[in-house]
Amino acid sequence: INSNKEIMLGLSVIFLFRGFMFKKIARLLGIKAAVAENFVSRRILIVDDNEMDLKLIQKTVEKIGHQALLAENGKIGYEVAKAQKPDLILSDCLMPEMDGVDMCKLIKENEETKDIPLIFLTNVDTPKNVVECFDMGVENYICKPIRPKVLSAQIKIIFSERFSNNV
Repeated sequence: INSNKEIMLGLSVIFLFRGFMFKKIARLLGIKAAVAENFVSRRILIVDDNEMDLKLIQKTVEKIGHQALLAENGKIGYEVAKAQKPDLILSDCLMPEMDGVDMCKLIKENEETKDIPLIFLTNVDTPKNVVECFDMGVENYICKPIRPKVLSAQIKIIFSERFSNNV
């Protein structure tokens, strides 16, 4: 039979371990521990025809604690956006079937999807294209190759602005 002292020591170790793990998980997510207590996982639609980019973006999204919805072109992306109403859309610009620009126009014209924030991820970074995208209502424009830390930071900024009580 364990003495009260041994039980208290064991409980202290468990609480220390839980506190350590909580802080470690928060650090891995790249957020402060105080924010981690209020963290809400969001749904992010990723639209890209390049499988390597799609997987990298998916891994980045999931690493920071969000759920990734995947689409391989704008046509599928638009259908997923209408059906799932994600909290954010990350989309390539140039894709077969329907490109990201046309998908964005449809999303912004639809009453049910018009308020979903969208970030373009693309190789095309001419000033004209960037300005056109912002004029369409895109939240941000990130040039490829994708840098996970930059993408993570942009996602956190959008969610902190949109859902200020729980990132």
